[in-house]
Amino acid sequence: MTVQYIIVGFIIAMALLNVVLRFFKSITKPVNKCEGCSAGRGGCALHEQKSNKQ
Repeated sequence: MTVQYIIVGFIIAMALLNVVLRFFKSITKPVNKCEGCSAGRGGCALHEQKSNKQ
């Protein structure tokens, strides 16, 4: 029974650690609107859509 408590505690601790690390990462390096899109290939889809509307 104590082994189960240790395993559950370890899983909960790892989940909390993940949340804390993601929180600090979001504070120190906020996500750019174009991060992960076509910004690395010569443009951002958001900027392209804004320029098409004008």
